[in-house]
Amino acid sequence: MSETRRVYMDYSATTPVKKEVLDQMIPYFTENFGNPSSLYTIGLEAKAAVEKARAQVAHLIGAEPSEIYFDGGGSESDNWVLESVADQLKNKGRHIITSQIEHHAILHTCDYLEKHGFEVTYLPVDHEGFVNPDDLEKAIRPDTILVSIMFVNNEIGTVEPIKELRTSMESCSIPILYRHWEMCRLMSAIWMLISCPSLPIRFMDRRARAACS
Repeated sequence: MSETRRVYMDYSATTPVKKEVLDQMIPYFTENFGNPSSLYTIGLEAKAAVEKARAQVAHLIGAEPSEIYFDGGGSESDNWVLESVADQLKNKGRHIITSQIEHHAILHTCDYLEKHGFEVTYLPVDHEGFVNPDDLEKAIRPDTILVSIMFVNNEIGTVEPIKELRTSMESCSIPILYRHWEMCRLMSAIWMLISCPSLPIRFMDRRARAACS
């Protein structure tokens, strides 16, 4: 009987951790495991490691360390951005724009916000999953506070034209207060940010486990 070989093909969802990464993390799993919010030595050592990592990530993408937040994953990041922006700007507007093929972390949060007084426009996509920049421009209203579009689709791999989408937003007379590009599935996100520093990004989600393959 031939041996069954398992082939894993969902690296967009999660990946094994590289040995080099695991080797760096083992001390924090076994020895330096203190609570970084505590005041005793082992906790302060853990906090120093977290702050070092924060500074390294910020340097990679041309951001400030204070702009880097670590959380539990992409879904938490999506929830956090949408709900916090909605709460902060609810007195300026209650209209949000996204696409019909977003991750459930976005769609379910939008559904929640709709039940709490917000209106969401779900932009259609073509047969390849692209959002038409003209559709985005037409959807923008005086009370639009946020546009949230997935940079790379997690199911079909479509890379949305965010520069063209940005142009559509800027060509209208109504300023969009916030833009959110979900980059959890973009394996080359760091390279793109380094080589294209003018990308129109206010909020960006990035997952460690997708970067450790």
